[in-house]
Amino acid sequence: MKNRLKSILLHSTVYYTLISLIMYSLGYLISNGQMIPKLSVMYLILLFSVLISFANQIFTLKMNSFAKYLIHFLAVGVIYFILFIVISGNSEMGTKMITGIGIYIFLYVVIAFIVFLIRSAISKKKNESTPYKSQF
Repeated sequence: MKNRLKSILLHSTVYYTLISLIMYSLGYLISNGQMIPKLSVMYLILLFSVLISFANQIFTLKMNSFAKYLIHFLAVGVIYFILFIVISGNSEMGTKMITGIGIYIFLYVVIAFIVFLIRSAISKKKNESTPYKSQF
C-alpha cells in the first residue's frame, strides 16, 4: 500500500510538471505571455494530475487490455469534464464545452497510441530475449 501511494504521488508530480510546462510554453508562444495559466487553473491541474494517477491503477487489474483502456478513458473523461468544464465554468459556453471534449478525446487517443506502441515494443523485446524451451 505504501509503495502504491508513493507510485501514485510520483506519477502525479511528473504529470503535473509536464502539463504545467506545456501550458506555460503554449501560453507564452501563442500569445506572447498573455495566456499564461492563473493560479486557480494550476490547482486544477494539480488535482487533475493526482486523480489521473489514481485512475492509472486501473491498468494493474487483471482484465482485457481493451476493457482497461475503455474504463480508463471514461474515468479520465469524467475527471476532465468535472474539473475543466464544470468547475472552471466552461459548461455555460456550449462551443467551449464541445471544443474541450474534442481536445480531451484527441489528446487521449494520441497519448494512448504512443503508450500502446511503447508497451508493445517492450513486450516484443521481452519475448525475443526469452530463450525458447522445447515442450516435448
